[in-house]
Amino acid sequence: MDWQVGFALLLSGFCVVAPTLLYVGLVRGLDRLRDDPFVERVLLQMDEYEQGPNPGGGGGRARSNRGAWRAFAPSLPGSDSERASGQEGRSVGGGPTCSRCGAPNPEYTRFCGVCLAKITK
Repeated sequence: MDWQVGFALLLSGFCVVAPTLLYVGLVRGLDRLRDDPFVERVLLQMDEYEQGPNPGGGGGRARSNRGAWRAFAPSLPGSDSERASGQEGRSVGGGPTCSRCGAPNPEYTRFCGVCLAKITK
């Protein structure tokens, strides 16, 4: 019966430690993925899709995902066509749009959900 107690303790220790190690591995993997050059290129391409190509060469651009949501949903409220029609300050639901990135936000928000800029009402 002595080996059964040792095995039970070993198994319970594994069950306690394994999820923690898996979580730490996930967090470190996501950190590495965030700093990956491929992700950097995708974010820059999404910015260029919104703003057009960079005429100054490509050097010196800071990493930014502001406005990146438009690359996947260009017909959302706050799009370029809505700005051209003069409805820039409000989205379809009546909530404000961000003055920095143009993202639609609910009426109760004080900061943009995309770029965290302060929303003036």
